[in-house]
Amino acid sequence: MVTTATGIPAWRIHHSRLIRFDGVTLPFQQKMTENEWGMSVVERIWDRLTAFDSATVGAAQLVYKAHLRTYSVEKLRELIALGGPAYEALLKNIDLIRQFQSNEGMTLMDSRDKFETHQYSFSGLDDILSQFAEQISGAVGIPLVRLFGQSPKGFSTAMQTLPTITTG
Repeated sequence: MVTTATGIPAWRIHHSRLIRFDGVTLPFQQKMTENEWGMSVVERIWDRLTAFDSATVGAAQLVYKAHLRTYSVEKLRELIALGGPAYEALLKNIDLIRQFQSNEGMTLMDSRDKFETHQYSFSGLDDILSQFAEQISGAVGIPLVRLFGQSPKGFSTAMQTLPTITTG
């Protein structure tokens, strides 16, 4: 076999060393543009896979940052503007607070300072992630039950499961 397509060098390749996977069938003109190759199976789902990955990372970051701690310091702007030893002492104080909060769960501060925590609650994250998972499932053509190993949901799914291929 001698390759003669545009952009591919003419090499002799023995037929026993080549397996051709055409991929997804393309329209004629696009197939000619792709040197008679089909579209990659991975290419079809790449944008859905990237969106799913971004959604899961974003959801994880939201959950991880679901609390806000505020520390009010009297005359903070003046301390920052002046800089020097007072500013360094403030930074050292904040470092010690952070250390004691992680080690001992304590917050040490001046009586005039104020420390507050605020919690966020999220609803609907599981629905959003499920929608992205369904988009991947649709793009690949594999049911969610098999692709993600989820049990079937909805009506008349109590005793139904898809057959699973097992190797032993």
